[in-house]
Amino acid sequence: MLIGELARRGGVTVRTLHHYDALGLLKPGARSPGGYRLYHEHDLVRLHQIQALRRFGLSLAEIGELLARHALPLHEVIPRQIAMMDKQLAKLMFLRRRLVRMADQLQRNEETPIQEWLATLELVADNMGVNDDV
Repeated sequence: MLIGELARRGGVTVRTLHHYDALGLLKPGARSPGGYRLYHEHDLVRLHQIQALRRFGLSLAEIGELLARHALPLHEVIPRQIAMMDKQLAKLMFLRRRLVRMADQLQRNEETPIQEWLATLELVADNMGVNDDV
């Protein structure tokens, strides 16, 4: 698989894959006669591991150290991802309930206490943060 296809299917940019290559996190499995990066199935597994560890909040340097010490088996990564997603879903559902309550208050022309606005803004910021790969 060429780098563009891996990027598209993996939900990352070609630039991110170049960055991972430069850091030694994800080297292409092979090169074509024309010098193009070629990725294989084990490279896809490695990309999945990198992405999962990024979502856990590890830096690229920490991920590199962890993967250099030992490969992290997918049967360990995927349950952790599921647990993390369950926590995120619970936080999002809490935020949704809060926003619905605030929308109802606004519809009834009731005042929402400033502390509730501030707490809601913090929740929105926490839940809408983006985890950049580069």
